[in-house]
Amino acid sequence: PRVMRLAGFSHNKAESFITRIHTMQDNLYPYSVNKLIVGLGLNTNVSHREIFPNNTFNTIDEEDFTIGLPPEADVIADLRSALEYLPCEDYHDWIRQAMHLKTLGNEGLDLWLAWSSKSAKFDRAEALSKWHSLQANRTDYKAIFNEAKAKGWINPLSNQSAAYELPDPLPITSSFAPVMPFSADLLPTALQEFVYDEADRMPAPVSFVAVSVLVALGSVIGASCGIKPKQKDDWLIVPNLWGGIVAPPTSKKSPAIDSGMRPLNFLINKARESYESDLKSHEKDKMLYKSKLEGLEADLKSASKTSSKNKPQKTREELAELICQERENEPMPPCLRRYKTNDCTVPKLGELECANPNGILVLRDELIGLLAGLDKEGKEEDRAFYLEGFNGTGSYDTDRIMRGSLFIKNHCLSVFGGIQPDKLIAYLEQAYSGLGNDGLLQRFQMLVYPDSIEWQYRDRYPNREAANVVFDIFKKLSETDFIEFGAYPTDEYNKRPYFRFSLDAQAFYVDWTHKLNTQTIPNEENTVIQQHLGKYERLLPALALIFHLIDCASIGQANGFGVSLEAIQRAARWCEYLETHARRVYGLIDGMGMRPALTLSKKIEALIKRTAKTDETPENWLKDGFTLRDVRRKQWQHLKDDNAIEKALTVLADNYWIVPNDTHNSKNGGRPTTRYFISQKLKTSIPPTAKTDETQKMNNFSEKTAQKIGFGSFGSTHLGDFENLENDSLILTKNELDDDFKTPIDPNDKKAKCNNCVHYAWDCAKGIEGIDPDTLHDCTHFVDYDFLLT
Repeated sequence: PRVMRLAGFSHNKAESFITRIHTMQDNLYPYSVNKLIVGLGLNTNVSHREIFPNNTFNTIDEEDFTIGLPPEADVIADLRSALEYLPCEDYHDWIRQAMHLKTLGNEGLDLWLAWSSKSAKFDRAEALSKWHSLQANRTDYKAIFNEAKAKGWINPLSNQSAAYELPDPLPITSSFAPVMPFSADLLPTALQEFVYDEADRMPAPVSFVAVSVLVALGSVIGASCGIKPKQKDDWLIVPNLWGGIVAPPTSKKSPAIDSGMRPLNFLINKARESYESDLKSHEKDKMLYKSKLEGLEADLKSASKTSSKNKPQKTREELAELICQERENEPMPPCLRRYKTNDCTVPKLGELECANPNGILVLRDELIGLLAGLDKEGKEEDRAFYLEGFNGTGSYDTDRIMRGSLFIKNHCLSVFGGIQPDKLIAYLEQAYSGLGNDGLLQRFQMLVYPDSIEWQYRDRYPNREAANVVFDIFKKLSETDFIEFGAYPTDEYNKRPYFRFSLDAQAFYVDWTHKLNTQTIPNEENTVIQQHLGKYERLLPALALIFHLIDCASIGQANGFGVSLEAIQRAARWCEYLETHARRVYGLIDGMGMRPALTLSKKIEALIKRTAKTDETPENWLKDGFTLRDVRRKQWQHLKDDNAIEKALTVLADNYWIVPNDTHNSKNGGRPTTRYFISQKLKTSIPPTAKTDETQKMNNFSEKTAQKIGFGSFGSTHLGDFENLENDSLILTKNELDDDFKTPIDPNDKKAKCNNCVHYAWDCAKGIEGIDPDTLHDCTHFVDYDFLLT
């Protein structure tokens, strides 16, 4: 022949077409472009980009320049997916893509018609006429790949071909860090039956009741005794604890707290009864004191009126001395022993501590109220008051002009309450977005966030015997002399009784703290977790002392010499258990951006679910993608700062929801902008749900039918109404009975999308003589819309 074309190249004489291989021997393989260039001795310094420097859509990256055989099925599929990224509403875009596809002949025509049918302006007859009137130029279908790549599509011919076929998008769910299950060996034997019985009857997680009981018991012991965890050092720890329950509403937080506080309320009731009895005795003693004092004062006045000749001066002096002595013996009013307070200002809390030197428990049903209140401007002194009260071993002095001076001998506070996860997240985000972290939250070491349990109906009598055992332990520890349980007595250097570890328990403590400070904390990457674990060196001895005193109170005497090995091993298991809960709690704000990612995923789902009628926004994220700045401008919840947005984008990209692509916005280069394109698989996996006129009619029809049947929120017993349905004119097509129920399509709606292909239902019907819903491209089932309109 006069002119020879290589297979895969355009032949542009007359109507352009792609040259094809007619026959090829099976034992021969086609040459690649690189082999042809080398074999023919062509200039390898000239790139394809240099041949067409002025046409952006005709340039192909070096790694993409792979021209060989005519397009196979996979290339056609690639073109179809690339066209999904290109708009078809503009006339010039429409014509340009036709010229790109013209060289593919009938295959190009099919691709162009399918792509064009996305537009509401599409007319098949007009499109066919336009196609045959066009003349192909020297550009071919590969320009479509470049144009689509600028819109976020990834070229399958590039080195990123593995990333082009993205896996199916993974669900974005709010995952929690795993926590250890609660086991019975975490509790001393004396507490087990009571705790499990209370939790089981609700039902609620056992840890809810367990931490409530332990914090309550720690507040009862308070500053009345302590433990020195080192054999020679004077470092003293008292067993007051801070803790809480993290759970969503209706999780039985409040009932569980009430159950755990029942032994404490038992002491409160006993204290009030004793106070009322003492108050009556005080009134009697006060009357006797007052009458005696008044008599002495009357005698003194009488002696003063008598002349010195008749009454010696000594008598008046003796009476005055007696009056002074009597005034020193004035009966003091009884003091109500307080164990807890629910709502108290800091000045009043200081007064309560003065009257109750063992300390007091601040119990809040909603703990977030206390935390948020301490964060307010002007509450810095209140916050410091709570922080210092955590140690429980020091004193606290306040001096005010109006209120005077206050001296708290033992500044010892215990804190406990419930908190909802959403409120805790909001608090954590606000607390850790600032510059300071004074360790307030890390003091809540008895904080639990267990997995929810399945609700079951329970109705049985409480275990009174188990409750009485726990009540008796609380009572003994509230009034006992700890010297009887083996405590060291007070002296000039120690103002309260104290315990030490037994020898084997001491060795365990040394090994445990060594591992904590040389391995666990240094190897922890999360600084907040580091700070939290740093306070476990205090938590372990405090829990060990509580468990030891429970054992002593159970048997009524000292349980060996010093805090036992069993007690400290149980405390170590608690520390391990509580660490998993701390990681779950802090993971709410530091869990690889799951919360921002969840928010952004819901926004993307909402965009995909919109129909053409509702998706009218200044920016089209589905088509053009979006940037970090676009998300920030929306100021959505949890997506207000760049750090949170970056975490969300990373999570969505890792789960195949979006594809990042660096683009240059300037011809002069400059720093690239990362644009994120929504996965095509995600777009097809989420069906539109916005209500068009027809779907609204279908919803009205469903509501009407439901009303006839009589279904309510929890169902209905009006089953007899089913008999009336057989007379209704419900005409459904054969596909209506399919198991996979799809949204009905009105064949007269030009924008109704086909469920099985990329066409609109109207386009599929073009050329069919007499539109038959049952044979209409078999897109989906159809409903008799005349019935719906009646």
